Amino acid sequence: MEIENQQMVEVPSGVRLIMLLQGHLRNILRREREGRSLIHVYCTGDYWVAFERSGYGLLRLFPNAESTPMRLECYPFPLVVVSVTDAELRAYARRHLFERRGDDYGCLAMPAHAQIGYRIWHRQETRGL
Repeated sequence: MEIENQQMVEVPSGVRLIMLLQGHLRNILRREREGRSLIHVYCTGDYWVAFERSGYGLLRLFPNAESTPMRLECYPFPLVVVSVTDAELRAYARRHLFERRGDDYGCLAMPAHAQIGYRIWHRQETRGL
C-alpha cells in the first residue's frame, strides 16, 4: 500500500484528475446531488478539486481558486471543476473544520450564502461548451 501511495504522488495532478473522473464520476455526481450542505473535495496531488455546487462553494471560500469548465464524453452536460492548492486548503483547515475521509477525499461545511448565484455562475462558466 505504501508503494502504491508513493507511486500516486509521482503521478501529475492533471493525470490524477482524469483518473478520478474516469473511475468515480458517478459517485462524485451523486454526492453533488445529495450533499448540498457539504463541499466535497478530492485530492489530485498538489491540488484539491471540487465539482459543480461544491466547486462553487469552494470558489466562494477561496476567491482566487481556479475554475475550469469541461466536457466529458461519458456525461451529456458540461462540468465545472474548481481547484485550490494543497497548501491553501491546509492553511484553511487550521482555522476551519475539514473532515478528511480518506487520503484523497474530504468535506468542508458549505456556508449558507455559498449557494446563492450557483446557477448563474455555472451558466457563465460553461457558456460556449
